[in-house]
Amino acid sequence: PLSSPSPVPPRPLPSLSKNAVFIPEHESVDVSVRFTPPPLHSESQDFALEGALVISYANGDRDSLPLTGKILHSELKLSKTSLDFGKVHLQAPKPLDLVLSNMSEVPAAWTVALAGQKPRFPPPPPDLAVPTAAGLANAQEVKLGCWIVRPAFGVLPGRGLGMPRTQMVQVRYAPGLPETHSDRLTFTAMKGRGASVELRGVGTVDETFEHNSKLMVL
Repeated sequence: PLSSPSPVPPRPLPSLSKNAVFIPEHESVDVSVRFTPPPLHSESQDFALEGALVISYANGDRDSLPLTGKILHSELKLSKTSLDFGKVHLQAPKPLDLVLSNMSEVPAAWTVALAGQKPRFPPPPPDLAVPTAAGLANAQEVKLGCWIVRPAFGVLPGRGLGMPRTQMVQVRYAPGLPETHSDRLTFTAMKGRGASVELRGVGTVDETFEHNSKLMVL
């Protein structure tokens, strides 16, 4: 007599967590994935993390969805690497302009200080509006030795898909003594990459170098 084949034991089902979701036939479910960056490996360098979202089914099948997360930092750039004010009269401070740019895709909170000084960041503004040229006159300034910088801090939005956002910065040289002055002005980005500019000027009492002076009419 022919013997009946032995029954095939069912494949054991994978153990599912208590958070398992059961989806009826022809139905779907929305899944939200949130990326929480770990403690920063660097305060200024960008980096990426990779992983996978693994989905296990009751029949033992599995799907894997690759995941990538990028940590971006702001990056500042100045239009010049040095400012030479030349000879400036003690009673006639001389201004020169710089263009500060945010080259990154994320907002850049920035502040100025002389090299070797600890930068101080004020509370961020409620919005990320860039001051206009008209508003520059009312912007807060800071005196760092014989250099007066306006504005002294700010926030530049990220570039997005367009050109880098920029901010006009004025540096005014106000020598107190007839001697040579040189410093390095640093623009520090909060958790980002900053920039710096070399400053040089010579104070003088020679009226020939009085800035914005009117010529005497004989």
